[in-house]
Amino acid sequence: MNDYTIKLDPGSKKSICPQCGQKCFVRYIDTTNNNLLLDEQFGRCDREQKCGYHVYPPKEKSACFVPFNSIMEYNEKSYIIESGIKKYYLPKSQVFEILESGCYVAEFILKNNSQPPPYIPNDSKKFSVGKIISSSFQPLSAKPKETSFIDSKIIEQSLKFYESNIFVNYLTSLFNPNQVKDICFSYNVGTAKDGSTIFWQVDNHQNIRTGKIIRYNKDGHRSKLVHPDWVHTRLKLDDFNLQQCLFGLHLIDKHPAKIICIVESEKTAVIASVYFPQYLWLATGGKSNLNAEKLEPVKHRSIILWPDLAAYEKWNQKAIEFNRLGFNIKVSDFLETHATDTEKQEGLDLADFLLILSPPDYEKHEKNEPQKNSFLFELQAEPHPINVDYFRDLNRFDPSWQVEDNGTYTNLHEFITNHVSQVKTNQSTVSYEKLCSLQSILLRNI
Repeated sequence: MNDYTIKLDPGSKKSICPQCGQKCFVRYIDTTNNNLLLDEQFGRCDREQKCGYHVYPPKEKSACFVPFNSIMEYNEKSYIIESGIKKYYLPKSQVFEILESGCYVAEFILKNNSQPPPYIPNDSKKFSVGKIISSSFQPLSAKPKETSFIDSKIIEQSLKFYESNIFVNYLTSLFNPNQVKDICFSYNVGTAKDGSTIFWQVDNHQNIRTGKIIRYNKDGHRSKLVHPDWVHTRLKLDDFNLQQCLFGLHLIDKHPAKIICIVESEKTAVIASVYFPQYLWLATGGKSNLNAEKLEPVKHRSIILWPDLAAYEKWNQKAIEFNRLGFNIKVSDFLETHATDTEKQEGLDLADFLLILSPPDYEKHEKNEPQKNSFLFELQAEPHPINVDYFRDLNRFDPSWQVEDNGTYTNLHEFITNHVSQVKTNQSTVSYEKLCSLQSILLRNI
């Protein structure tokens, strides 16, 4: 096979995409064999922005030897190598063989890169892509490096100038300004010099891993003209070893009784926290960033995953794997079951659905008055997380304790059981208030 005999099917027939599941997949054909359709995994998804799946049929590629000091997996799609005193990133799909002292990398990647790693043009091989692939080889295990952190003074300097922050101004146009300010401080939403937004990644030990810099338009959508960037990159920190964590992870100890809800984008986590503050909203920062290592700090918590449209199957499969490791994870299929075909093609997320609704009354929330939101109970999740995470195990509470209830004293276990039942079955705001008050008392006495 060569590039001139293999091409995309010019006909109008579309197949199901192996990645996003939408019927918008164009398969490759072999023009030398009566336009025979090749295997189902070979083709291109028309949803280039939302999916981007494109797998070319097997063919031979020339690769040159790239010597290195060490090689490590950087993420699902790339390796990072050290050559001399510099680091280089290589796409896994173009690394065909990994040896003790180097690897063979696709020649066209090396020749078309403005700053390629040093390589030996005369030491080359041809590989049949699809038969010999990078995942068949085990990369060398480099000595683990300590995670790098950023000075706290830098994050403090960014938590201001919100009047020039385009994303914060967008939020202020939707919600109570005081509420927006509180959320920005809570989630460490910072401002870059150009008005872009910094979503700081602070771990559960309050160490600052990095900050993702995203430019938004006035309508709240990402700017397609400016690619996301990183604080550690702009600061040009030498030998920075980035180990990302969940956005919002620093809040887990502050809210020990809340169910953890995990979404893909930082923007969605911030907006969802306005509508449902009784949950703790965290973000992976990308569909492929959901892994057991990042979830480890919340392994003991109840978790609900909220995948974007077209990501449900992938996240659901991961949840099954994580639960085998001892996690307690559910996956919401709300978007999948409620979205139209058009919305699925657009790849909408939870924030797009929430913004259709009127936000809860912030002033009432500040007074700890429970909010009834019918949309909440359509989510098929527990309506009040304190009943799940905090009051599930009655054995953690002394059964001899007595609690005042409607002028009389009752056993603590009976009090909890009764009011949890009232909340779940009748959505009783009175019982919810009583459980909230009890929870506050118990937490203060821990």
